[in-house]
Amino acid sequence: MKKMNYTIPITKEMVTARTDIRASEKAAISICRKLNRTDFTKAKAWLQKLSEGETDIDGKFHTKAAQKILELLESLEKNAINRNIGTEGMRLMISVHRGPSLYRGRRRRNFGLRLKIAKVQAILKPAHN
Repeated sequence: MKKMNYTIPITKEMVTARTDIRASEKAAISICRKLNRTDFTKAKAWLQKLSEGETDIDGKFHTKAAQKILELLESLEKNAINRNIGTEGMRLMISVHRGPSLYRGRRRRNFGLRLKIAKVQAILKPAHN
């Protein structure tokens, strides 16, 4: 099995997914702090409410980051289904890191504007661990 760089050691009963999202790292961090170490079904339901604007984090909705992280959680759920692992009773471990430095191609005055990119990795692990 190929070793991947995750923040916690991965075992065979865990399900993983990671991606770069085109959203603010700051917004992704505030969302993932709320989602980390929660039950997967509750986290997914809360994130759907956040992306629809029914709930907020300190008065902000972070809709773009919420939609991208929701897509990652759906991918994580599909990975669990493909591996014949149920998502019931699984705990979500999610973290955000700084993404690659990409810059808009501008000339002269507006040169060097950095694009907002964040790396997000999600791990489903059994709740008893």
